Amino acid sequence: MRRFLVTALVLLAVFSVTVIAADPTILRFYFPVGVAGPLARYMGELADEFNKAHPEIIVEPIYSGGYPETLQRSLTASKAGNPPDVALLTAADVWTAADENIILSLEAFIEAEGGDAFLDPYFQAFLEDCDVAGEMFAIPFQKSTPIFYYNKDMFREAGLDPDKPPSTWVELKDYASKLVKKSGDETVRWGVEIPIDQWLLSAFIMQNGGVVNNEEGNETYLNSPEAVEALEFMRSLVAEGLT
Repeated sequence: MRRFLVTALVLLAVFSVTVIAADPTILRFYFPVGVAGPLARYMGELADEFNKAHPEIIVEPIYSGGYPETLQRSLTASKAGNPPDVALLTAADVWTAADENIILSLEAFIEAEGGDAFLDPYFQAFLEDCDVAGEMFAIPFQKSTPIFYYNKDMFREAGLDPDKPPSTWVELKDYASKLVKKSGDETVRWGVEIPIDQWLLSAFIMQNGGVVNNEEGNETYLNSPEAVEALEFMRSLVAEGLT
């Protein structure tokens, strides 16, 4: 079974030093985006930029749905013997792909590009997401960080300082209670909205001094006091009608 690379466009330059054939090397790149329109076009623009800089390589970006669909398509195509050459997956999915033996270790490619010097520009925490049993199986790209957005006009309306967003869980709940707006028994504006994606829960757990799993990825701590407290806080926002 032919395996493929899980990484991003930035790593495709690795191949430019080894390709000597007259015909260009074609690399099919599976990528997911949350919004298919503008972001999908941006991926195409990145591929065009790379292709112009490296005419011996042609990257063919293929929009593959969301992250779950991209993993499933990658698994299915790999089992059928026709995998993508490159795929953009979540950090957790890199472990799944490595366990399924459908992706290649990038150690040799990284070493060819300078080893640690090649990895220096990346945050260490991002690199750790790509490490599976001591080997790099991916390169960080399109990493997501939870950001708190708020509406200053709504803050003013609720009597809150628009230049002082909440900085603690206690403040978040207090602000949310003031921002809730009702019409009779109907809530017409919630105080806060927090997606239920697991990585948002992970953020709350780590804010609380906990971790989700060990470095080896084979033991979870979702029953730790820090994790339970984080989940209870998120649940309380719902129970108290704030979200």
